[in-house]
Amino acid sequence: MVIYMTKPEFIDCSCMIGKRTSLPFFGPGDTAQIKSVLLNSGVNRALVYHSLSIEYHPMEGNNMLLEEIAEDNFFIPVWVVIPNHTGDFLLYEELKQEIINNRIKALRLAPSSIGLNYSLSEWSMGGIYELAHELKLPVMIDSDQISWDELYSLLNRHRDINLILTKAGYRSARYLYPIIDACKNLYIDISMYKNHMGLEHLCEQFGSKKFLYGSGMPLYSPGSAKAMILNADIAPADKCNIAGNNILRLIGEV
Repeated sequence: MVIYMTKPEFIDCSCMIGKRTSLPFFGPGDTAQIKSVLLNSGVNRALVYHSLSIEYHPMEGNNMLLEEIAEDNFFIPVWVVIPNHTGDFLLYEELKQEIINNRIKALRLAPSSIGLNYSLSEWSMGGIYELAHELKLPVMIDSDQISWDELYSLLNRHRDINLILTKAGYRSARYLYPIIDACKNLYIDISMYKNHMGLEHLCEQFGSKKFLYGSGMPLYSPGSAKAMILNADIAPADKCNIAGNNILRLIGEV
């Protein structure tokens, strides 16, 4: 049983491994380098998906993820998923069993035209949502992969699924505040939310249990979001929640 942290221990909710097939190419190029950077920055563990899961195909990328992080408890596996209507992904029961067998802790979506190009509507993704609900898996999606109206609709259609919006930028406050208030199943990665006193105001309005530490590795430095949490004018318990407690709760490790 995992015990809640009494001082901030950082669990990265938004990390990618694997070399890029598209620009930009900068950042650490392999899994060992990424782990080294995170450890040196004081990050204890990381939820991770593979670049090829989005930039090539989820079947290839998800399998490469398992190979590259095999027997390394520092990394917590996240699978990118797509609907199987074209026959190039796993069927429901196959996918369910693979997720259980490989201890996958979250699912990631990339539906936009710059991602894997599919609809988030029920006629397309209903089976994936059913699986996330059945296995109690949080669903993750980058802010550039979904419109705010699509996000609001998805959250309201599936109030039983916890959705993590990753890489929400510093200019998104006028969208974030009303949607956080309206949708209790929404959680926010604060890695890109670098507003002056922004984290303090979010915690004042909504409490600290809606917000998650993410690094954005390998495209971004893990230190900036960590510094924002450590230096925020919020209670120590709130810092612990954002640093790691919240994501551990969402993936069922507390």
